[in-house]
Formats: sequence, structure tokens, C-alpha cells
Amino acid sequence: MNRQRVRHPSRAFTLIELLVVIAIIAVLIALLLPAVQQAREAARRTQCKSNLKQIGLALHNYHDNYNTFPPGNMDYSANWNNVVPFTDPGEQWGWPAFILPQLDQANLFNQLNLNGIRLSQYGTAAYANLRPLTRTPLRVYRCPSDVGAKDTLQGTPDDRHFTGTSWPSGEYIGTSNYVGIHGNRQARAWNWWLSTGDRVEEGAFMNNQGTKTSDFVDGLSNTFMVGERSWLCNAAGWAGNRNPPGTGMWGQYYTLARVGDATTCGAGATGNPAPLNAPWTTVAQRQSSCSEGLGSQHTGGAHFLFGDGTVRFISDNIQYSSGDVCGRIWTNLGVYNKLGVRDDRQPVGDF
Repeated sequence: MNRQRVRHPSRAFTLIELLVVIAIIAVLIALLLPAVQQAREAARRTQCKSNLKQIGLALHNYHDNYNTFPPGNMDYSANWNNVVPFTDPGEQWGWPAFILPQLDQANLFNQLNLNGIRLSQYGTAAYANLRPLTRTPLRVYRCPSDVGAKDTLQGTPDDRHFTGTSWPSGEYIGTSNYVGIHGNRQARAWNWWLSTGDRVEEGAFMNNQGTKTSDFVDGLSNTFMVGERSWLCNAAGWAGNRNPPGTGMWGQYYTLARVGDATTCGAGATGNPAPLNAPWTTVAQRQSSCSEGLGSQHTGGAHFLFGDGTVRFISDNIQYSSGDVCGRIWTNLGVYNKLGVRDDRQPVGDF
């Protein structure tokens, strides 16, 4: 007797089951995304640290060649070894441009001709064809975590343009997220210090003059040399700065930064506190403080290159003070401020 096989219809997912599956997938994605983002940020931080290590090696190779670190800024590179105050108030070459050969950028260095052409001359019609060289994107000077940054300084929230004494309106230079430490006090032009009789440059980088390893009295391992500045704080430029005698974000701060606030130091030396990663929110705050200081898009702090070539991540909770730094008499300085001075002879302790 043949039996006929009964076929049961296949059972489909119910709407509730489908919603449960979707919910499970959504939860898994929600759990996975932060981990992916953390992994990506960890990779970006590693690259940022690597950039600073390359810069540190380049600076020390420069020192090996010339027995000095490059000047923080200078008007004309043939002058600075003779300690001749610059007379041109226009744009200046900066320390990042001087170490281009040590960063495998010798061709760019030779085309720029730092030893023969002032940066101020690049603003004239005679050198207009060379001006685009100063906008060259250089990855070694860019922190990959600063995702809002652009290849040039054009388009910053507060417009750190490069229009200067000689350069025409609307000009910009290549972006850098790494700035040299000038000390606690304002970074001003060499002839300004001479004219006021108040020249105090206490950081790793000076104007129109280089520092030597012997100048780091506190020890190379206890002194900041280069730190980060994000796009939100107007970042920096690798070629140089505009309007050297000027103050604030439009002066020497295209390539330099300060870690403190000289609030009681004579005419023209007053500044605003600039703690690490301070939560500046307004244009005025960023232009007066943030664009002169240091900060990053990394959570919790920023990378710093020390004089001995090491790179450390410094917490934005590091002790900071806007103490008096006048006349080379330092009082009430925080650890952050002390690390920005190469010869204050004060113990730093743990940080």
C-alpha cells in the first residue's frame, strides 16, 4: 500500500523574529564601532608620534652638521650665524624649513633657496612662480588625528592667512601641526627685543639664532622642543611666519608656541594664559591664546618632542601656572611651564 508523502509548507520568519535579529545586529555594530574607532585613533596617534620622532632626528642631524639647532625664525639664513638683527620687517623663514634636507626634502629645500632668497621676497612679482612651493603638503608635518585640517592654512575658523608686509592678499602657506617651543614669554622679533632691551628667549627655539645642546641647562630630557597645535587653534605653517614684529596669532606663532603667560613683564610682553588643550570656544579666545599655545585632537593630551629626541604624550591635566617669568626670575611655575624653559634650573619631578 503506497503512502503519499505529505509536504508541510516551510515556516517563514515572523516580523517579531526579524526585528529581534535586526536589533542584535545593531547592538553588535554599536559595540564594534567604538573599538574600530579606537583602533584607528591608536594608529593615528602612533603616526603622529612617528612624525615627531622624525622631526627630532632631523633636528639632531642638523645639530651634528652645524653644531647648533636651527633658528626658530630668521629673516635671511646667511645672516643668523653672524647674529645680525634683521632689518626686513616682512615674512621670515621658520625652523621647519631649515631641516627639510634632514627630512628627505632636499629637492624642495634647494628649490626654495633659503640661503639666497628671503621669504618676504616670495611675495613679490619676481618670485610669484616660486610661491606655490611654500604651499607644498608635507605629511611629516601633519598629525593624522587632526582630520579637520587642510593642506594649507586657508580656511581656518579664524583665518590664519599669510598676507603680510610683502605678500599679496589671499595668500596661504602649507599647514603644520608641529610648533617649536619658544618658552613662557611671547615670541617676538629679534629687533623688537633689542629695541626694548628686554630680550629673554628661554625655550628651545630662538629668533635669528640657534641653540646648542649645551644651552639646555635643565637637561635635554627635561625640556620641550616641539609640540602639537591643532587646526581648531589655527595650526601652524612649515615655511615660516608673517609680520615678525607683530604680536598674537599673526606674528611669530606660525612656527613657534609658548607654554606660559608673562603677565607682569613690561610693555609689549603681556600675554594670555595658554594651558594645554584649554577649551577655547570663541574666536577671540582662540586668536589671543589658543593660536599661541599648544593642543591636539587626541583625547586627554598631546605629543611633545623633548630635546633628547624622545616623544611623550603629555596629559592636559599637567600642572600649569601663569606665574611671573620676568627678568629670568621664575616664580610659581607649574610643571608644564618648567618643561618649556631650557635653563630655569628648577626641579621638574614626575609628569
